[in-house]
Amino acid sequence: MAEAIRGVYQLSGMSGADNGHPLSRILRDSMLCTQHAFMGEITFKNAGAIFFDHDPLPGYL
Repeated sequence: MAEAIRGVYQLSGMSGADNGHPLSRILRDSMLCTQHAFMGEITFKNAGAIFFDHDPLPGYL
């Protein structure tokens, strides 16, 4: 989802970069999810490790 929004943002040109434009906030909100510790790819890897009876990385549990 975040990549699709980023693509629209890039196509919008300078108008989407304006802080008052709704797309600017939508972009920031979507990018926040990609940076959140529990939303990253490593979370899925650790969950998969547990599912297959392997130890996750330290700090996951």
